[in-house]
Amino acid sequence: MGGAGSPSNPAPVTACATNELSMCKMNATPASVSFSIPYSVECHFGGNPGNYEVTVELGGAGAADTQVEAERRRPMLPDVMTTAGKTERYSFVVNVRSPEGEPIQGVPAGIAGLDVYFGGATPQLTSICHQAAAAPVVLYVAGDSTVCDQYTDGYASWGQHLPQFFVSPVSVANYADSGESSVSFSRSASLWGAIKSRLKAGDFVLLEMGHNDKTTSKANFEANMTGMANDAKAAGATAILVTPISRANGGCAGQLTTAAMDIPQTLKDLGKTLNIPVIDLTTATCTWFATVGGPAAAEAAYYARGSDPTHTGPKGAQIFAGFVRDAIKAQVPELAKYLRQ
Repeated sequence: MGGAGSPSNPAPVTACATNELSMCKMNATPASVSFSIPYSVECHFGGNPGNYEVTVELGGAGAADTQVEAERRRPMLPDVMTTAGKTERYSFVVNVRSPEGEPIQGVPAGIAGLDVYFGGATPQLTSICHQAAAAPVVLYVAGDSTVCDQYTDGYASWGQHLPQFFVSPVSVANYADSGESSVSFSRSASLWGAIKSRLKAGDFVLLEMGHNDKTTSKANFEANMTGMANDAKAAGATAILVTPISRANGGCAGQLTTAAMDIPQTLKDLGKTLNIPVIDLTTATCTWFATVGGPAAAEAAYYARGSDPTHTGPKGAQIFAGFVRDAIKAQVPELAKYLRQ
């Protein structure tokens, strides 16, 4: 085993007892649905919704550059580079839901059961197997269209790109949904209700709201966010507040300030009151604009289709998910221990 430029495992990964490569279609022609990678191998295992641990061995006779996605355009590993004659073995946990992407937006449900896709410049899959995750630690994601598992070509979000950073037993369950505010999300049985009913001790939940709370009063916003955080605490889970990403138009200062409140500051103050972590994604993304030539340059290269100043494309989602990973590493040690090295 060995590679060049590959993500590293914190511990050795056990080889598959039974190689399920026969469940995969090689030299596949990508389906009509859009994917972040031009995949050439697709594996479909069926099964009910739930959490599944997948083990893969990547690489082989020739040098390989392999990317891995699951379900609805979710990167499960950073790019894996292997030299000729070498392989790398990894495991990760996939959260299988129906629909695969946004819970209530009416997008296509996707293929039933567990689906894994392999692409990249020169992908090589040597072995694969799966099993129901025995004791998953679930990282739930609550948010809006800047966070959800996007379906549309050219769009992606930081919540969608988070799974690649975590090793087993962490499973990222993204219930973020387009157009949601703290009001609509917290009151929806299919959104916060679905998360609340599944939360258990040891789980985590990222709570990002604000882009669609322009008409929400400060008191109502605080009550909604506090209610969800307290629900998590009551279940023995850890709530983490996340301020919204900056839009790539109109500059950064004040863009998330309404007549009622400064949304990022309200979340930071609420975190202190509740004694829970706050990931300041607003500042991280706004500061990053300057490093890439300003908001307009960021929109052209990193936001959806180069013309949507609110929603990111795959490149932006990758960068912003990295900001969330780095903040978890710095602020949430009990979750950071599961980060891929």
